[in-house]
Amino acid sequence: MYKKQKVFIDAQPICFKRMSGIGHLVFNTIIALSENPAFNEKYRLVLFVPLKHYRYIRKITPSKVEVRGLVIPAARPLNLLNYLNLLPPIDLFLGKGHYLFMNYSNYPVTRRSRSYTWVHDMSYVNYPDSVSVKLRQHLKKHLDKWIRRSTLVTISHQVALELSSYFKISLSEIEVVYPGVDTTLFRSYPKSQIKPLLKKIGIDSPYFIFVGNLEPRKNLIFMLDVFQEFASRHQGISLLIVGGGGWNNESIISKIEDLKNDGHKIKRPAYYVPDNEIAILMSASVGLLHFAHYEGYGITPIEATACGVPVILSDLPVFRETLGDLPYYANNNDVKSAVSAMERAWQQGAGHLTLRNMKLNTWSDSSERVFEMLTSYDV
Repeated sequence: MYKKQKVFIDAQPICFKRMSGIGHLVFNTIIALSENPAFNEKYRLVLFVPLKHYRYIRKITPSKVEVRGLVIPAARPLNLLNYLNLLPPIDLFLGKGHYLFMNYSNYPVTRRSRSYTWVHDMSYVNYPDSVSVKLRQHLKKHLDKWIRRSTLVTISHQVALELSSYFKISLSEIEVVYPGVDTTLFRSYPKSQIKPLLKKIGIDSPYFIFVGNLEPRKNLIFMLDVFQEFASRHQGISLLIVGGGGWNNESIISKIEDLKNDGHKIKRPAYYVPDNEIAILMSASVGLLHFAHYEGYGITPIEATACGVPVILSDLPVFRETLGDLPYYANNNDVKSAVSAMERAWQQGAGHLTLRNMKLNTWSDSSERVFEMLTSYDV
């Protein structure tokens, strides 16, 4: 009888009820792999987490996926062992297999196993001021070591180019796995589902939407300046900001309050907005605004596109890679350029959008790509 190879996933990013973007990527990858017939015929999926999170992970993941709880040292001792290169190979405890680390860092493995480490962007190098000092120092100290002992995986060809240039690694040695979009969730919705949610949040007029953390890299002061100029021409237009806390965002929050005090219609939900509500809010919007300085992939513009609404974006190479000519692009340092892009989206509406010549990458597609990668590196 054929013995299945084991694929281990470090599931720590999904140990929190309010998952980050990386947490969503890990969770959706787990679900997609567990539903992939070709993968399940060849591999056995095993998640490993700190023992204290075992019950929660067991509850939220499919029963056919094995979960193992490990006694993992606290952060400080763990970081010290990592710094001194004294961490024991994790496959000594879990066994031979493929090890997927989808959040920058990893544990060493012996030669009998293989590890894969996801690096999602190079913001700590390209836009260091957009990353906290602590995280920036941590990545500068450890990332080179982590990727040298692992197969390097990233989420766009643009980031692959950046990694290749910075770490002097051949592009042929970097795997690219696009994140997916859940097209059963991010789609158009009927008014019967839209109206109650808008009433709950307090929106009573057409609105643009931003979804993401409130942090410097997202260029939100610029976005607010653009909205202010656009709103001066279109009375009654609203801006809905759905975002987590972020960091170094005092000036952003202050700017929002100033504009609200001046009579501009800006809404921030007073509660954590779950994915199903985000999808509905996207689908009902005039369009998505996303003027970030830098992105490794940029999932929210793709989700908004799946909802059938216009996206007004910074003219970044990664957006050209993932969405082609579909968005309304703007110079993210030029208010006039961005307002012009919003005007075009406002005038044309969602009716011009067509995805007939563009296939959005689904989580099923992502799982196929992971499967292809694993089979090329059998252990």
